[in-house]
Amino acid sequence: MSFTVRFILSDGLCVSCSLCCNGTLFSRLAISQQEADRLEGDIEVFTRNEKLRMRLPCPQLGNDGACGCYLQRPETCRTYRCQLLKRNERDAIPNADALAIVKDLHAMQDKAKSAAIDATPGPERRKGNTNAAQAMRALKTARSKHPEEIDKYLFQNAEFHFETFVRYVRLHLQPNFRKEK
Repeated sequence: MSFTVRFILSDGLCVSCSLCCNGTLFSRLAISQQEADRLEGDIEVFTRNEKLRMRLPCPQLGNDGACGCYLQRPETCRTYRCQLLKRNERDAIPNADALAIVKDLHAMQDKAKSAAIDATPGPERRKGNTNAAQAMRALKTARSKHPEEIDKYLFQNAEFHFETFVRYVRLHLQPNFRKEK
């Protein structure tokens, strides 16, 4: 018998955000073989630098932002705390303000994604663009293949909205988000 247990952390902050699970903050996470065996669903596991990884977005992430495998989730998921959650847990930012930041993050990501999609011509336009980074990558791929088809203003607009989103994520969630290593 299989069932889903859903928990809410910090009055819904994690569930309302879920950017760490949906492929926005991270494209993969470290996972042990035992953790991979425990998880149900179509998780995609691969090896990188001789370590087992799970591709994100997590298929256990529900449409409501809740974890479908909360009790069996990997250690990386159990221990990760973004900067906003840490601040909220130590009462440095009230729940309402933290939730407002999450709402702003989602709005900024949606704007960045739609700006990139709008600027992308042809078949690259909707190719697997589940988040702003993927939409921006598709736009840059289209620009490298057919620069004459890219409207300069629309491209710059997409870059602006994407960079604004990235800076907001760095400020509130993950200081090293999308920084070159």
